[in-house]
Amino acid sequence: DGVRSPLWTYFTIHGLFLFFIVSLLVWDTGRWLRSVYVRSLQGKGLLLAGLLIAGLVVLAGIFFLAVGGYPVTIVAAPLLLWVAVLFFRQGQVREMQYVLALTGLALGLTLGVEYIVLAGDVGRQNTVFKFYIQAWLLFSVAGGAAVAWLLSHLPRWSFLPRTVWLTIGGLLVTVAALYPLMAARGRALDRMAETPLTLDGMTYMLYAQHYEGSPDVLQTKEGVAAFPLSGDYNIIRWLQQNVQGSPVIMEGRADREYRWESRISIYTGLPSVNGWNFHQRQQRTFDPLPRLVEQRVANINAFYTTPDINTAMDILRHYHVSYVIVGDFERAYYQASALAKFDQMVEEGRLEVVYKEGTSVIYRVTDAAQVAQTAANPNG
Repeated sequence: DGVRSPLWTYFTIHGLFLFFIVSLLVWDTGRWLRSVYVRSLQGKGLLLAGLLIAGLVVLAGIFFLAVGGYPVTIVAAPLLLWVAVLFFRQGQVREMQYVLALTGLALGLTLGVEYIVLAGDVGRQNTVFKFYIQAWLLFSVAGGAAVAWLLSHLPRWSFLPRTVWLTIGGLLVTVAALYPLMAARGRALDRMAETPLTLDGMTYMLYAQHYEGSPDVLQTKEGVAAFPLSGDYNIIRWLQQNVQGSPVIMEGRADREYRWESRISIYTGLPSVNGWNFHQRQQRTFDPLPRLVEQRVANINAFYTTPDINTAMDILRHYHVSYVIVGDFERAYYQASALAKFDQMVEEGRLEVVYKEGTSVIYRVTDAAQVAQTAANPNG
């Protein structure tokens, strides 16, 4: 969409590692320059002039790219050139070359995603996310080696540079160490209810109220109703404790992406008729696969909305569904008159209630229905 990473976000993510890596580059450059004598440059004036002109041209190009909408270039590109020079310098040790190679690869990845975006992405979201993970890991290894290298030589530094470097480095490490303590709590409060400290990633459901639904069902302009997630918590726990193997489940659909849908499949690992619509289509881009995903979504909605029992049973049999979920989420998206057919299906022996608490119900497709399916389709 034309939006590129501003420098403040780049330094927020990679700044800690870049500080230690740049410190290593400065230190190694200083060692190199101390070994170079002016007399060794005699007779190389034309070469040095050519290198100077080429360097100025490259820096000018970097500057114009940076002001032209690619600000990360002004940081990553010069560092990449600096790394390349130190990598190929005469007498460079193999260990340093390895660290420089990791650094160069990481810088190249962070620079590349500013110019290249994978087709089918949402803006640049997944391209940056996927490649930044790899770059972050590479930076972390190179940064760790840089810290070890610099600390081993720190006693040889004079007082002022040693004090400044330790102060800045210590401050950055402290700020970075605070992030998991403060950000995780802040993010949890932003997205969920206040929850006791726990390692159980499902506990928030016992306290959270969720706001979602269909305007047609809820009879509200926004189509939003508050319902507790504790019902889904209990459904998930029951399935985790009582279901063996990987039977297919049927659960409702939201009206758009990134809502509460697929929550039972996500927390139990049980296969559902369809996962997140866009994610499934994004990973199946060749025709007719995206249309098959849309067809599954349409069939799920048809299953919950149709008043016709035979149509509902045909959908269950087609997808080999073993369990049907009806919780507060389904009641927020589908009319109560359509969901009432499940009681009749129980009376007819097509479904049986295996779990019920409050408004949460789990139905199991009965053995009789499975026999009917096998008789109708003996080849499976």
